[in-house]
Amino acid sequence: IIFPFSRKTFSLYNEAGIHIYKTRDQIQWYENENVYEDVEMTLGATSIRFLNTIRYTYPAKLSRPFIYAGIVNAYSLSITNKKESVTHFYSTVTERTSEAVAGHGRYSLSLAGGIGIQYKNAGLDLRYERGKGIKTTTNVNSSTHTIFVLLYYSF
Repeated sequence: IIFPFSRKTFSLYNEAGIHIYKTRDQIQWYENENVYEDVEMTLGATSIRFLNTIRYTYPAKLSRPFIYAGIVNAYSLSITNKKESVTHFYSTVTERTSEAVAGHGRYSLSLAGGIGIQYKNAGLDLRYERGKGIKTTTNVNSSTHTIFVLLYYSF
């Protein structure tokens, strides 16, 4: 038996978005005035993200609170993964360029869950995502924890 109101409470919710980040840091490994290394690392990516969830909406008249859970698939279109180091050993200077994070993956998967409320055409959504991170090997923990606060209005 399918009750008429149950068709409005459960739904599939999909979302597409772009995520861009870039970070840079400089470090100096210092042993003494004759032996030291200057390191500059840059890490970033431009990703397309797809959120797929199952959503439960409480059937109220004016405001509609909802809760959802699902997964986020992200694919990096471009990756910045660069490490530049300059080693000073007495009068010898050696410059090297390599990857900042070896094994940086293009694909990442996250679990997502959230709650929200919609009133007429406006809404507020609070989402938490926990992802596996940028590293593809299992011996390094690079998991991400992200909280989103989304305010929206639909026309």
